[in-house]
Amino acid sequence: TGIDDARKIKEAAQYVPLSGKFKIYIIDEIHRLSKNAFDSLLKTLEEPPKHCYFVFATTDLSKVPATIKSRAKCYEVKPFTQQEAGDFIKFICRKEGFRVSPVVRQAILASFQEERDYCIPREILVALDMVRNVEDEDKAKELIRANVRYNVINLCRALLAQEKWPVVAKILSELNDDPEQIRVQIVGYMNKVLLNSNGGKADLAAGIINNFERPYLSYGANGILSKDCYYSVKD
Repeated sequence: TGIDDARKIKEAAQYVPLSGKFKIYIIDEIHRLSKNAFDSLLKTLEEPPKHCYFVFATTDLSKVPATIKSRAKCYEVKPFTQQEAGDFIKFICRKEGFRVSPVVRQAILASFQEERDYCIPREILVALDMVRNVEDEDKAKELIRANVRYNVINLCRALLAQEKWPVVAKILSELNDDPEQIRVQIVGYMNKVLLNSNGGKADLAAGIINNFERPYLSYGANGILSKDCYYSVKD
């Protein structure tokens, strides 16, 4: 994220590729670059080499300098609706040459429905990869339920039930997904509870959303996730 990394990219971009026609640089979470790093890349973006393309991805477009945005084409990538997710599953199965039964396909979609009304392609691919060679439908459904999403739902239920910290800590220890993804899932789940509940549950959900409102962008995100969970059930 610093200027040294930007300089390396800037220098390497000038040379034609050893194989193929183009060089493509994909930089994730571009908004985390320092001001000096952005400034260093600016000249290259103004006059990019003909053989070079840059793809920037961000979850916070507002933090990307206007000078960078004005020199790029912006595309908003939206998550799938349930219908699009179902079509995506059929598409992947057809392209990869395997089949999942309607029961398993519905189980994959249902694993998202309890928490939110949309699906993320990467998570669908993970679920399909788990069950592609499993012929037994019950076993396939077990694997899907054992996926991190089911554990996040268990975590959300524990937070809403105000379980004791050892119970919450045990669920946390079983989660291996990116902390920022878990944070987003928790906020999405609590938002649905908030919109569909009255009284105590709504108040609890609102309080939990408040605890998890800050994005996890630091390397110590696991500790921040644990801290936010702790304060969500602390008396």
